Amino acid sequence: EILKSYQKKNNVKIVKLTIREQPNRDYKQSEIKRPIKIIKEGIPLSFKSSQGEVNITQFQTDHSIPGACSYIIKCDGRSVIYTGDFRRHGSHSVWVNDFIKQACESNPIAIITEGTRVPNIEGFRNSTYRRDEQSESDVEVRSREIIKNHPGLILVRCPSRSLDRILLYYSLAKKFNRRFAITPKIFHLIDCFRMRLDNMEESVIKQYYDNYDLPDFSDKNFVIYLPRKGWGKFESADYKGYQKDILKIGNYVTYKDVKKEPEKYLLYLDYFMLSELIDLDQKPGKAIFLNSVTDPFNEEMIIKEEKLNTWLKRFGISKSETVHSSGHSNVDDLVDFLQKIDAENIIPVHTEHPETFQEFGLSGKVILPEKGKKYSF
Repeated sequence: EILKSYQKKNNVKIVKLTIREQPNRDYKQSEIKRPIKIIKEGIPLSFKSSQGEVNITQFQTDHSIPGACSYIIKCDGRSVIYTGDFRRHGSHSVWVNDFIKQACESNPIAIITEGTRVPNIEGFRNSTYRRDEQSESDVEVRSREIIKNHPGLILVRCPSRSLDRILLYYSLAKKFNRRFAITPKIFHLIDCFRMRLDNMEESVIKQYYDNYDLPDFSDKNFVIYLPRKGWGKFESADYKGYQKDILKIGNYVTYKDVKKEPEKYLLYLDYFMLSELIDLDQKPGKAIFLNSVTDPFNEEMIIKEEKLNTWLKRFGISKSETVHSSGHSNVDDLVDFLQKIDAENIIPVHTEHPETFQEFGLSGKVILPEKGKKYSF
């Protein structure tokens, strides 16, 4: 990018931004062909190395989206643990507890661990990180009260890829005789998840359905909210891809349905759907916005949140306090996790404050990783 400033007449400054493609690559094209191997849950993948046979085992873990995994890499009777993103306060803490057991038995020489929610040293020492912590169970309890006590339209914003949260609001909608109206994109996510499961082994399918009770698209408490496209007449020609499939399924609603019976709906609505408020046209004070996402923590998110608040204020829609549970382990759970696994070396990654790990009182050595440096054990 090249930014140039020009001084024009009457002291008016003109700024011109030119974007130019990099003429030369700043990297080298690799000549090495690497085979891609799919690792199956709980089944070691083996390969030969200069240090002997290496076995990698993948374990399902609990995070804010399905499919998150932790790994145990074994070689010569020792192991390196990689946690990936995980939490212990979600709906599937048993997965993490099972992984702790497997990790302990693997004789770990090192653990590479996430630390997303680890604060700076001062915040850790003052225990300020414990404020406003919520579990997925807390989200259910608080959401249940909001839905139970509001007679009109309820708009809910939650992480669109969090299958646990989507299924939570589906169950609450069903409990209070409402229709949970999701977006076409969320419908597509669930449909792809279901089709992927259908191609797996029967034991795996059962395991996933035990943990994710996916609704049937014929369920009248689980509908798709179809936005207007093109000419705004909900005609097939206006929709493409999976959105066109929705018209064939038929289990969809539009703003007309919600506007007619707002008290019967729990409608998913995020930042990109704010213009739907124009068509929904609710009387001031009749609708509530259930906010079930993380609070903004950077400039872009703050700007978007201010825009959302302006829209809600314009239509007289009240906004709940944040009802959300992080997809990452809280500090106390993380310390307990690391103490139980008890690796000789602890390498924090995915954290803004790796130095705080030295305050955890762990028996192992905390290594603050440096870019480009190789570590041997």
